[in-house]
Amino acid sequence: MKVIKRNGSRVEFDPEKIRAALTIANDSIEPAYKRITKTLINQITDEIVEEYTSRNRTKSVEYIAD
Repeated sequence: MKVIKRNGSRVEFDPEKIRAALTIANDSIEPAYKRITKTLINQITDEIVEEYTSRNRTKSVEYIAD
């Protein structure tokens, strides 16, 4: 599956980029006790991947982020 990047290029879809973005956002939350678990980050990533791949169409990075 391909993703359309912000600059218009097409690259392979990489779920690890979603997981990394969620982790970075989560790590910035203060106080730390309000952060979600790594398990929940993985579940959210899996749901996004399932939603994206079930449609079998190329999507933009912004669409996936939304």
